[in-house]
Amino acid sequence: MAHKYDMAVFIARMQPLHQGHLAVIETALDQAQHVVILVGSSSSPRTMRNPFTFEERKRMVEDALGLAHNRTLALRVHVAPLNDYVYNDSMWLQQVQTTVERLAWQIGYTNTPTVALVGHSKD
Repeated sequence: MAHKYDMAVFIARMQPLHQGHLAVIETALDQAQHVVILVGSSSSPRTMRNPFTFEERKRMVEDALGLAHNRTLALRVHVAPLNDYVYNDSMWLQQVQTTVERLAWQIGYTNTPTVALVGHSKD
């Protein structure tokens, strides 16, 4: 199956992971060879607003997609942490770009891949 993009990037807090997140991920998998899921608020302490750690949310994604039982899919989905930078959008954007570039290199892209930013239409 030919994909429109090399990589699709989905940024979400996933506190908790829900069916809407999974629908976006499924759509991204249809559109791109690789899906990068950047999990926001990754270094934030547990609070009522952020009850789960990054590792717990990463495991939720992996379990919901069945990555432990599907090696082909596991090679296409990449989950990485994304920290918050209060009042510093340029640092946050730089972190997003650096993380995507690092993952593209680790995946094996030697040229600049085609990248799509995916999410819910309200975002």
